[in-house]
Amino acid sequence: MKSLVDIMGGTISVKSELGKGTEFIVDLYVPLAEAEVEEHSEENITENLMDARILLVEDNEINIYVAQLILEKAGCVVEIANGTYHCHDSGCF
Repeated sequence: MKSLVDIMGGTISVKSELGKGTEFIVDLYVPLAEAEVEEHSEENITENLMDARILLVEDNEINIYVAQLILEKAGCVVEIANGTYHCHDSGCF
């Protein structure tokens, strides 16, 4: 993660407190893109997501359930990351 942030000219910092957790702060400075107005119907969005492979990273069980339900209804293939590191064909995250 740090190497990607460095390549993009940003900064990353960590705040950690025993028993409370860890907070990662990533600041990236990117130029604003020109606004491009497109009308999207729900059908259009669903077509664009059909068979998309999604790695869902979330620690709240209710959020996992809701997000997975919505994504799968849109035709996505959802994989849920468990624990600190998640290994996939493309590497560990």
